[in-house]
Amino acid sequence: MGNVFKSLWGDGNIDWRESPAVNSAGRLLCMWSQDVLEVIDPFIGDGYLGIKGIWREGNRPCVIVNVYALYGLEEKKVLWDQLLNLNPR
Repeated sequence: MGNVFKSLWGDGNIDWRESPAVNSAGRLLCMWSQDVLEVIDPFIGDGYLGIKGIWREGNRPCVIVNVYALYGLEEKKVLWDQLLNLNPR
């Protein structure tokens, strides 16, 4: 699968994380240039995939999260509570 991701990006200096597919939902994919972002901690939960890292320009901490929430209202509240409680430091 790595060659497919590299061909999508167009540059071999990439890294990625993916979450598994859940039911009929496809998987989530985060891709980044290793020249731009140093990933410290990738994390996966029900309905999200994220990475904590350092943005190399300016040496700034950052958190990037992909969210896919195909849930009812109560489940969405739980999901967003989980995301709000992530500590980006």
